[in-house]
Amino acid sequence: MLDVEHESGGGAAPAVAADESAVTAAVDRIAAALGPPTVLVDNAGIGPRADLVDMTTQQWNTVLGTNLNGPFFATRAVCPRMMAAGWGRVVNMLSISAVGDADRVDYAGTKAGLIGFTKSLALQLGPHGVTANAIAPGFVVSDMTRISAGRLGLSFEEYRRRAEQSIPVGRLGLPDDIAHTASFLVSPGAGFVSGQVVYVAGGPVDRRTYRRAGEQAERAERADGLEDGRGRGRGCSQQLFRKKCCRSILARMTASPAGSPAASPADPPDRLPVESDVELDTAALRVLAHPLRINVLALLRQRGPSTATKVAGELGINPGAASYHLRRLAAGGLIVEESGRGTGRERWWRAAHRQSVHDPASAAAPERQEAGRAYAHAVALACTERLRAAAQEVPSLPEEWFEVSTFGDFVLRLAPKDVARMRDEVFAVISRYRQAADRDTEELVPVAVQVQAFPVPGTVPPRSAGS
Repeated sequence: MLDVEHESGGGAAPAVAADESAVTAAVDRIAAALGPPTVLVDNAGIGPRADLVDMTTQQWNTVLGTNLNGPFFATRAVCPRMMAAGWGRVVNMLSISAVGDADRVDYAGTKAGLIGFTKSLALQLGPHGVTANAIAPGFVVSDMTRISAGRLGLSFEEYRRRAEQSIPVGRLGLPDDIAHTASFLVSPGAGFVSGQVVYVAGGPVDRRTYRRAGEQAERAERADGLEDGRGRGRGCSQQLFRKKCCRSILARMTASPAGSPAASPADPPDRLPVESDVELDTAALRVLAHPLRINVLALLRQRGPSTATKVAGELGINPGAASYHLRRLAAGGLIVEESGRGTGRERWWRAAHRQSVHDPASAAAPERQEAGRAYAHAVALACTERLRAAAQEVPSLPEEWFEVSTFGDFVLRLAPKDVARMRDEVFAVISRYRQAADRDTEELVPVAVQVQAFPVPGTVPPRSAGS
């Protein structure tokens, strides 16, 4: 068995696993001292938490280097010896995160990649008497779980108690649970088991994962400091709004999010003081470079304060994902906690501003320009989803609303300056009706007005690299 951690003296396994020459040297030393290795358990891995938008290329490559390159280097080094011996066992250590992890897309991606790697090994090495399988552990007691408890300000026993509520067998896993499974898979008795992923998680993974997400949401709602977002944008005057709005090419996501019903007059949103508008800075643009976050923010702006559980129900996502996106919005200063309303187990959140404003023409810095493009892409996707939801309701629209609703698609031949002038005129009209809509009457309902003006796809060359 190739024990990379042992070879590295303990504690440096990830660095060694990602080093091709170090892995090859370790295999050579083991072969010289003990004979050709016929059992390989790939167990080195790292999984730091980082949001996709904030993740650097170096962070991404570091995780891939350890979690995917490491097993590749080790397997490639030992397999010729196993094939020559006509017998061998390969076991790759995965995680239930392979089915999805909102906090660690890099880690989940590598673990999902190992599934395909393992199954392909089984097909390629099977004729040579070598089996390949994978183990996907669930919540296992380890030093990392104790660190996680401390990070959330919980005692380990309290952390453990909550986690156990999400596991059908009613307890956390132990290292021995994983070791017993690995011992079987590398034994002679497992010769007819190959290409399999064994979930050692105390229950079905789909149910386990969903319930774990709910527990994560509850812990996140109670964790002090994790959601202490502060508004960074400045409020805009009505005059500034008109100027910026007319120059912006981006939609003002103020209607109800795609797929969710509009608030009825009998159930109006809480009317709490909010800053009028916010001009998005680079950090806020990055936070909003996600269609789901745009919909979450739109929901809070239209329906009023809400919790992670309520947001999850409205948007059809799990509470863990809702809590995660709420925390990201709070970190960007786009929502704030509704003090005095929470119960201690769930926090209430409200929008910090009525509208988001972004002027691409003012984005001189390259990083701000890229953040603005990512935001525009997210807004376009959110608008597409909203339009799809509206199309489904067209057959059931009341007559009075069907007669005034409009869905059009016009193709004009224009120069950029023509588009800019038309855009300014359209937004001037929207601004005028927006002021009229400030009156509080029961006859008013949220109406989505989408504005898109862009070259027909495929008609203009893409921008050059680095421009």
